[in-house]
Amino acid sequence: MPVSPLVIFHKQLGDVLLLEPALMKLARLTGMPVMLATRPAFAPMLSLIEDVQPLPDGLFRRASSVISFDPRSRACLQALTTWAPEKRLIVTAEKYLRGWHRFFFPTERRVADESTFYRAEYFFNLLPALPELVFRQPRLNLPPDSWLPEKLPDSYVLIHTTSAWKNKSWPAKHWAAVLDELHAQGIGPFVATGGNEAWESEYVEAIGCATKAPLINLAGKTGLSGYLATVSKARMVLCIDGSAAHLAAAFRRPSLTLFGPTHPLHWHYPADHSVMIDARAFSKEKRPSVAVIPVNVVAEAAAKLWGKFW
Repeated sequence: MPVSPLVIFHKQLGDVLLLEPALMKLARLTGMPVMLATRPAFAPMLSLIEDVQPLPDGLFRRASSVISFDPRSRACLQALTTWAPEKRLIVTAEKYLRGWHRFFFPTERRVADESTFYRAEYFFNLLPALPELVFRQPRLNLPPDSWLPEKLPDSYVLIHTTSAWKNKSWPAKHWAAVLDELHAQGIGPFVATGGNEAWESEYVEAIGCATKAPLINLAGKTGLSGYLATVSKARMVLCIDGSAAHLAAAFRRPSLTLFGPTHPLHWHYPADHSVMIDARAFSKEKRPSVAVIPVNVVAEAAAKLWGKFW
């Protein structure tokens, strides 16, 4: 009986989403759905990806092949407990390879430089070419309406102002000023989402206290299902580089992303519905603070994006 290939990648939510084009390609190459070993909490998002299934229950499993983009011990254990004729490890830098990786990935262990690629395209290009298949932006199916948090407006602009990296954040007072300007133009109401860390809740609360625009604060108050559904229904998403930017693009929602220390080359795919502002346009630093982006630039870009679609 044919068995599926296994891909291993235990990273942040947005990073895992960027695998989607490669997973689609692998499913097309093998004619089988792809097993994806990642964080169990990401199961709601995996259910929205075509031809992808989570790792089956149980310690041991079979696969037609194993490809890991993760060199860490958990990935090694999952490769070890999977029977497969081929097991490969692909990493982005030599420093991630260890001699003992040979035991877990005997077929191949290699470095593939990702420095000049959008991350999703990097993963896609690592797999054998299919002449009829060209790279396209990651995609997700729409979640069911039952995932939506209660009392969410029928129409809203989503702001997601935090990420796993605190230094990506734009000042709360800047966000408040942008919301005030957009509200004055008749754009809104606004919904804010965010993570569960205390600083994230305090940060979003600071925005709410500083703005006169209507803002529903859902930061730390939704699970992943609710977060996914909230992004998918937003009329526009304003965010910093992080999961919200990748999710908005995958759901084809108009989105504006602010970049500071991270580089848009790796984390942004230009499209009509997906635009960005890079702090490097306002600073000579290699990894500038997002705080150097002026309020008026963000407000004007958001209003322009809104006008293009609504």
